[in-house]
Amino acid sequence: MNNIVKFLIGLFVALAFIFALIVAYTVAEADVNLKLDKNSDYHDELTSEQIEWKQWADAEWKAEHGNLQTPLTAEHEAEIRHHLNLK
Repeated sequence: MNNIVKFLIGLFVALAFIFALIVAYTVAEADVNLKLDKNSDYHDELTSEQIEWKQWADAEWKAEHGNLQTPLTAEHEAEIRHHLNLK
């Protein structure tokens, strides 16, 4: 009976140690993956997303308004005139 208890305790300790190693490896691997940047020299996720949104917005504007320019507000017009007068 005493040998069985020692065996079960040893088995439990071994399994707990293996489980701890697996958890430590998983956490370390996740940390490394989080630190890696998705962007590279050949692919920039944020730039790609900005380009896609700009293309979508341009297509939507063209579908609704054709080749017309965006109308200027009075503030924008005043700012443009101000900068033109500075030159």
